[in-house]
Parts: sequence; C-alpha cells; structure tokens
Amino acid sequence: MKKPLNFWPYGIILSFLIFCSFMIGFAVYSTQSKTELVAADYYAQEIQYQQVIDGKNRMAALASTLVLSADAQTIQITLPEELLAADSGYVRFYRPSNEAFDYRVDWTAFEQGKLRIAANKFVTGPYQVVLQAYIGDALYFHEERMTIE
Repeated sequence: MKKPLNFWPYGIILSFLIFCSFMIGFAVYSTQSKTELVAADYYAQEIQYQQVIDGKNRMAALASTLVLSADAQTIQITLPEELLAADSGYVRFYRPSNEAFDYRVDWTAFEQGKLRIAANKFVTGPYQVVLQAYIGDALYFHEERMTIE
C-alpha cells in the first residue's frame, strides 16, 4: 500500500521563505527611503533657542503686528512700523514635508515695509513662515503657519 503525501514540511518551508523575502524587501525599502531632519544643524539651533524666545517676546511687545495675507496670485507680508528700522533679517517659508520647496527672502527685498511674492513660486500645502529681523543686536522673531492653495 502506498503512503499518502504529506504537505506539512513543504508548507512550513514555504512560509519561512515568504517571511524571509518580506523581511529582506522591507530592509531594502527602509534603507532607500529618505528621512529628513527638521534642520541640518538641529542641535546647535536648540542650544541657541533662548534668543528665539527673547525675539518672540520683543515682537509681542511691539505696538503693531505683522500682517501675513495670501490670495490666489500673491502672498503679502506687511511689517510693523517698528521693524522698518531693522538692519538685517529674512523671511523663510519652510515646508516641513520637503526641504526642496523651502523659500527664503532677504531683508533687502522689502519695499517700504511690504513684501509681495507671486504665489506660483510655491507648491500648494502647509508652510511655516519665519521672520527674523535684527535692530542692532536685538532679534525680533515671528513664526506663523500658513496654507498656500
């Protein structure tokens, strides 16, 4: 009489092979995916964060406020009158999901306290708008979330 075939050993070997191929595929995928930090010099920025806190307090103490507005064609930033005397600074549009879409404007681009930027220079989505201005050695700091559509 003939013995029936037993498929259990083949099933166990097949399940181990499927599991190993899944783990190898996952390892290859995870090593090829790009992971970006918030900033390249994150730890150095963290140590100097007290200056940012002081800058936020100075900005909050100003009599007028920064106005950030956007429509379909332009993004406009209007500075408080006190910051018209600033020596230097910049405005940075930081895109958290992709560093390639960040946009930075130097202080010299402001004309009479206003800055207009064409909206088509940006990809739609969320941005963190960061303004840093220096009057002497005093930092004025403002950050605001903005969604460009």
